[in-house]
Amino acid sequence: MLISEQSFKKKVSKNLSLKVQIAKKAVNLVKEGMTVSLDTGTTTLEIAKLLKSRKNITVVTNDIKIASELMDSKLKIIIVGGHVQNEVGAIYGPFAESILKNIHVDIAFLGAHAIHATYGIASTTFEKATIKKMMIEASESVYVAVDTSKFNQKAFAKICNVDSVTGIITDNSLSSEIEEIYEKMTDFIKEVDG
Repeated sequence: MLISEQSFKKKVSKNLSLKVQIAKKAVNLVKEGMTVSLDTGTTTLEIAKLLKSRKNITVVTNDIKIASELMDSKLKIIIVGGHVQNEVGAIYGPFAESILKNIHVDIAFLGAHAIHATYGIASTTFEKATIKKMMIEASESVYVAVDTSKFNQKAFAKICNVDSVTGIITDNSLSSEIEEIYEKMTDFIKEVDG
């Protein structure tokens, strides 16, 4: 059965401690002076919360919640324009695509609804998958930031193969058997300490 979209309110508290662990690992990859792309999602929102106290970083996002979280920070914030997905806050469509075609960032952190060894990394809608693909193309390095509930799942719209991203950042509750499968395809970054 395919994973379906949930509202921001339903997702925000689900696996929150795991998302915080993942975010801590992700921000360790962000250095001063970098340009960072933060995809829509509750895990990437936790990354934004940890980046909020940093300086001399530019953040490009397609998420109104992330932009709102960072608006009182010292970071330079660029929000892509376009359609806003009701109850989720994701921004997509031709305006967002136009901006993403014309930028290049150092590092991108993507969310995903599903990761499957043979099917790949996927989202619930074609529109969101398109934006994520464009973020990948616009980035020097790309990390998918997901908790372990997303593994061995499938969703409607394929983003890319697992080996198309620089790495996957996840928590430490994935079985060693499943971990071995994905480690053969990409770097695998686990948060061991909370």
